Amino acid sequence: MALLFTPPVKAFPMTSKKTIVSQGLAAVSLLALLAGCGGGNGGAGNLVETGNQLHARGDDSNAAGYYQKALQTDPNDMDARLSLAKILEAHGDMTGAAAQYREATHQQPDNGELHRDYGRVLIKMNQAFEAKAQYEQALAIDSSDGKAMNGLGIALDYLGNHTAAQKSYRDALDENSDDLNVMSNLAHSYVMVGDYDRAIKLLEPHIKDKGATPALRQNLAEAYGMAGMDADAERVGRIDLTPEQVKHNLAYYKTRRAQLSVAPKLYADLGSFPTEAMAENRVQQLKAMMPKESAGVVIKTAAGVASIGGTPSFNVTAA
Repeated sequence: MALLFTPPVKAFPMTSKKTIVSQGLAAVSLLALLAGCGGGNGGAGNLVETGNQLHARGDDSNAAGYYQKALQTDPNDMDARLSLAKILEAHGDMTGAAAQYREATHQQPDNGELHRDYGRVLIKMNQAFEAKAQYEQALAIDSSDGKAMNGLGIALDYLGNHTAAQKSYRDALDENSDDLNVMSNLAHSYVMVGDYDRAIKLLEPHIKDKGATPALRQNLAEAYGMAGMDADAERVGRIDLTPEQVKHNLAYYKTRRAQLSVAPKLYADLGSFPTEAMAENRVQQLKAMMPKESAGVVIKTAAGVASIGGTPSFNVTAA
């Protein structure tokens, strides 16, 4: 799992859980007899099966309605709950998805995968502290869960604890040394603390690997750019980005390098984030940490690297 750098969720024509479910439920009364919607577990199972068929055909609106109806029939039906959660998450309703995963973890508290799934959604909701707790619970259940280690690293990076985040990523790589998503996350964490050479050494050998993602390549481009290797940053950036995006990024790297040369100690604590809200939270943390001699420094968020693959695009900057 690589939540820092997964592609943005594709927009769904219907904008909320309420819309998805209400339209789906309208179909339930029409098709209930065909689905065999009796009471009890059998009825819920039939509803779930119909929902699965609709989902397979791409009709997620009606599928969501069937899963909701199944949960009304049997609130303990985990297949219905998780299927509904996945649809809601896929179509951008993180609040609805979180509610389903939260209930799922209550029903099966010893299921580490459910805690991981809940943590992933919490990250998307800018709730890194709560996500951290879910990943820690998953690791309490299975201390060798590499996916939970990766998720914990993401949460820690968002909370500004990059040293602990990097340890968690390295632990995940100990479990699976070939996981390119974890490598990409670790490299980006290195970039956030100014360890550009280390990020380059980690990612450079894998740029042409079959599983290399646009996010991995753009993290490498960012490391090149922040290290002053503009030609390499442009070369790698052009693999996935438009010329205009590459131009924007190169200008950003130049500005960022100049800022860091003025206040390296301050900037060593700054980072980039996937949402403006997370960046603003970091601003408030840094203001509380600032020494008196830096009182005149203005810390703010700014649009950063233009990329694809979900690389964080809001950066904390100072002037």
